[in-house]
Amino acid sequence: MLFIKYSIIILASSGALAGVIIGLKNLPASLRTCKENEVSGFMMLPFVFSPLSQIVYSVIMGALISSSIEKNGQDQAVSSKVIIIGLVIGLIFMLSALAKSYIGKRACRIISTTGKGFHKYLMICGFAETMSIFALVFGLIALKLG
Repeated sequence: MLFIKYSIIILASSGALAGVIIGLKNLPASLRTCKENEVSGFMMLPFVFSPLSQIVYSVIMGALISSSIEKNGQDQAVSSKVIIIGLVIGLIFMLSALAKSYIGKRACRIISTTGKGFHKYLMICGFAETMSIFALVFGLIALKLG
C-alpha cells in the first residue's frame, strides 16, 4: 500500500521539481531581458511555478488509493491492477509537469522579449493542466470500477 501511495507522490514530485528547476534555470536571463525591455518580471512567476500543482494532485490520488485499499481490507496483498493504476497516473502527472515546465520556459522567453502573449501561454498551460486533471478523474473511475 505504501509503495503505491508513495510512488505516485514521488513520480509527480520529481516531475514537478524538475519542471520548477527548468523554469528557475532560465528565469535570471529572462529577468535581465525584462529589465532591458521594461516588462514586468512578475508575469513570469505563474509559468515557473505552475508544475507544483501536480504535487497536490498526487497527494489527493495517493490518499484516495490508500483509502480504497483500506476499505477493501487489502493491507498486505494489493492487486496488481491498483499498482499499475498508481504508476501510470504518477507517470502522467510527471509528464504533465514537465510539459508545463517547457511551456513555461518558452513563455518566459517570449514574454520577456515582447511583453505580449501572457494570456495565450496561460491558456496553453491550462491544456497541460487538463491532461493531469483527466488522469486524476480517470484514475478515480478505474479505482471505483476495480
